[in-house]
Amino acid sequence: MRSIRSWSVLESSTPFAASIRKRGSEVENKNVLFKIRGLKQHFPLKKRGLAVKAVDGVDVDILRGETLGLVGESGCGKSTFGRVLLQLYRQTDGKTLYYGRDLEDLAPSYVKETYTHLGKLKTQLQALEKTYEEASAEYERLKDDEEASSEVVYTALNRSNEAEKAYRNAYLDIVQLIGGLFVVEDVEEIKALLLETYEASFERHRIDEQLKDLALKIAETRRSHDRKPSSSKEKRIASLKEIEGTLKNALETAAANIVEANKKLEQKRKEYRHVPGFDEHESY
Repeated sequence: MRSIRSWSVLESSTPFAASIRKRGSEVENKNVLFKIRGLKQHFPLKKRGLAVKAVDGVDVDILRGETLGLVGESGCGKSTFGRVLLQLYRQTDGKTLYYGRDLEDLAPSYVKETYTHLGKLKTQLQALEKTYEEASAEYERLKDDEEASSEVVYTALNRSNEAEKAYRNAYLDIVQLIGGLFVVEDVEEIKALLLETYEASFERHRIDEQLKDLALKIAETRRSHDRKPSSSKEKRIASLKEIEGTLKNALETAAANIVEANKKLEQKRKEYRHVPGFDEHESY
């Protein structure tokens, strides 16, 4: 039988912000499938610098074999929390561990796709922003037009909302990965650095996965050797351990490459920190 826990979603002093308060005893890490700490999901408004804080600082553990229920008023952030957990939205801030690993460790492919096509995506974003501004202006015009029917006004409102959503999501897809570097006009200047950082993270992840698989092979061979010792199994273990040593050295190199790549990226951020809009984009 599955255990069921109920968590309350409490409205904070900030409109539309949500926090989840844990009830019940602490749980052991070995039973945790999802560990979320300080999770935030903010949506920028048309007026730059302002945002709807749909989810604002959530700490929660989701355990193996249990059902987690969220209870709260409409609009308090329950659905958004679920979408962020599934990465339908990419969280504004916080740490989410999936089976003990975060998205950075997994080096998801959409990160590389965004970096590779950064120029094209920014051009598309400009078109989406223009569409949103036009749809918003049309709605503002119609809502004050006494001759416009309620159906026409409602259609214009929906069109404006959909255009805003498309623009907002496209903006977040970019800015949550590159932050303040969004202000850089020549994307080729930063694309190579971003891809270098991604490749370094991906290489570390690849080697780490190889080490995990190798550890299982070593453990299985040792158990087999314990049951029925043989010189061939001893040689097999020695060979696997040698490979393990090589991979551990490669992992150290990959980790050093990540540090170096991040240093280059941070230097580039310092160069543009004075540019208007940098801090605003960096906050996402």
